[in-house]
Formats: sequence, structure tokens, C-alpha cells
Amino acid sequence: MLKLPRSWSDITINQFIEIDKISKSTPKSEDEFYFNIVSLLADLPIEELESMDYEDFHPLIKDLKYLTEIPPPFKPKEKIETSLGTMYLKNNFNRDLLNGEFIDLEYLMQSENYIENIKMIMAIFYRIKISDNDGLHNEKFEPYGNWVQLRAELFGEQKVGDVFGVIPQFLEFRENFFKKYEGLFDSTEPEEFESIAGESISDRKNREEASKKTSLIKKWGWNVLMYQLANNDALKVDEAYGLPFIFSMNLMSMKKELSI
Repeated sequence: MLKLPRSWSDITINQFIEIDKISKSTPKSEDEFYFNIVSLLADLPIEELESMDYEDFHPLIKDLKYLTEIPPPFKPKEKIETSLGTMYLKNNFNRDLLNGEFIDLEYLMQSENYIENIKMIMAIFYRIKISDNDGLHNEKFEPYGNWVQLRAELFGEQKVGDVFGVIPQFLEFRENFFKKYEGLFDSTEPEEFESIAGESISDRKNREEASKKTSLIKKWGWNVLMYQLANNDALKVDEAYGLPFIFSMNLMSMKKELSI
């Protein structure tokens, strides 16, 4: 009997990406799907699996049913070991998240298939800590830079169960952020919506609000918001990307409310 991973805690990020690709390739049958999955996890050619007795292969399918669903929200590890050394989870979003990090996460996680980007996403959440060199042995996360794609490959062999939980944590933070700061993205231009047959008033309101938020972000873009944060000084835009995210949004909300 083949020994295969029994849970998401045994699946690597690289395997997770390939499993997702297999799922989206729409296999013609369930058997074809699991032949591809077992071939991937056992590193065996499909032809060898197809020659197995059904009584031997069927139990494998039963044990791999968990792969048809998104991993549960495991608590992510606070630190992980990589070939570059120990990396620490940056999960205090209210305090530690920077503008550039949030904006990059927006692009990576709002893409059509964020799982393809999951290694780059983890390269943002897990970071090296460095000393302040002030004699007090204080530590802080390394500065954010353009190394996300280079760092991404460090996370391929990490276990899904060890790190995936940070994604639902961030998505909850993101949802709460847009609710709390919706005034910052309010539109001054009314938009006409066609009615949908059978649509409730509540559903229509939710659709209008979602569409308004999406259209505004597309219209203005985060780059323009950073330009405003830099007081319309193009030379200071890079500095704006490096500012704490929540601090920046509070500042922009204050400027809008006071018409500064």
C-alpha cells in the first residue's frame, strides 16, 4: 500500500499549488482526478497506478477526500525555518503592516487564482527579524523591498498546515478594514444600477456597495492614494509605501474629514 499524506499538515506548498492546478484542469472523471493526485504525491507515473487493482486504489481515494476542500484555518506557526534562516510571522496587521505590503497583498490575493501566488504571499507574511543596533537588543522586521519573488521559493517545502492559516486571518482584517474606513472610499458620483428580477432591497444595497468599492479602487488606485499621502510629491512616494498602513489610513481619513 502506498503511503500518502493523510492531512493538509503533511502537504507542502509546492504540492498544494499542483493539486490546485489539477483541480482546475477539470479531469473527465473522479478516477482521473485521483490518478493525477496520487501520481503527484507518490511521484509515480499514472500508467503504473492505472495497472493497480481497484481494491488497492479505492482506499487511497477515500483517504484523499480532504484535498477537494480548502485547508481549514489552522493557527499559523509564529516562526518557521528556511534555507535563509528563521523567519517570523508578521501577523499584527494593525501595528506592523506597511502600505506597500497591504497593496502587494491586494494584488496577489485578489487575482483570479491566488493559490498560484501563495509562495509570494508567504514571503510577505514571514520575515527575518533584525536588531535595532541601539544597545537594547530590540528587534524589528526587516525593511520591505522588491525581493518577494526571489524569496518565494523559500516557502515551497513548507507544510500547508503550518502557514496557510495566516490567509484567513488577513482576509478577516481586510474585510473589517473596508467596513471601518468605507468613508475614505466614498464616491461623490452617483452610479445607476439596473434592477435584477427577484432581487431584495438588501441584496441590491449590498451589490451597489460592493460595486462602488470596486470601481473606486479601480478608478483611483492605491498608487494615487500613496501619491496623496506623499503630499503630491513624487520624490516621497517611496517613503509613503514604507509607512504603517493603519496609521496612513487614519491620516488620510483625518485629512478628508478636515478637508486638509
